[in-house]
Amino acid sequence: FGVDNYIQFEPFFSSFGGHQVKKRNTLRERIKYFLRVIGVLDTLKYIRDSCTPKPEEKLSIHDYDEMWKRILAFKVDDSRLIAGTLKDWDNTPRRKTAIAVTGATPEKFREYMRLFVQKVKREYNYPYIFLDAWNEWGEGAYLEPDERYGYAWLEALRDALI
Repeated sequence: FGVDNYIQFEPFFSSFGGHQVKKRNTLRERIKYFLRVIGVLDTLKYIRDSCTPKPEEKLSIHDYDEMWKRILAFKVDDSRLIAGTLKDWDNTPRRKTAIAVTGATPEKFREYMRLFVQKVKREYNYPYIFLDAWNEWGEGAYLEPDERYGYAWLEALRDALI
């Protein structure tokens, strides 16, 4: 598709089974897979769904531990993939069709990140981790100190990288 690399953007990569998709036979299937992996397909579906009246809102709730199990079990089969993961996620304030990950704590994040760092060193071609996201308060994806946990998220990340 003319790209040198792409990012394992979470939670979409694990939520929508992007890691389970095997080789595609048609150009259309390959393009759809690529758009899903980089997050564009979800955006296009959101635009379509927001323009179409729906009788009920859609909410996809994922358990933090289950999400991380999928992330850690993912088999890297493309040398262009740059590792990506999440601290937490909840885009219900912004979307009617939303994803929420429940059960995140700094302690869990520390341990899962430690395991993920080891996995990246073993299995990925690039020594980078895209962590979604820095300071995205509207979606619960932030690392800044807060009133509930103080500096615990940042300290967990620091500990995982040591």
